[in-house]
Amino acid sequence: SAGEARCSCPSEYYGPTCEFMNRPKSCSPKNPCMNNAQCITTKSSSKCVCKNGTSGILCEKIKRSNDRQYCPLNCQAGGTCVYVKTKSKCRCPKGRSGRLCELSSGKSLSTNADDIDMLE
Repeated sequence: SAGEARCSCPSEYYGPTCEFMNRPKSCSPKNPCMNNAQCITTKSSSKCVCKNGTSGILCEKIKRSNDRQYCPLNCQAGGTCVYVKTKSKCRCPKGRSGRLCELSSGKSLSTNADDIDMLE
């Protein structure tokens, strides 16, 4: 109708309020793709190349798999990937936290310089 406001979306988004992404904006400076997917830049756009078991614009969807060995998460610091309901999660060892066990919780401090994780 007349006088109705509409959003003008950047090319990588669509929807009434630009809430849906149809491709990643760019591969740099940080890879926007999830679950260890590769980001590829072409002449006109960027796209995520999903690994087996994942799908979606950013490879954010994890397909159910009967293969218990497959896990799309790259858990760090000795964390193990486990399925909880329909999502993959990292089970972190003591002293580690974060989605991928990338954070040191600081509970087990070490004075040995070789054992200290440097946070960037």
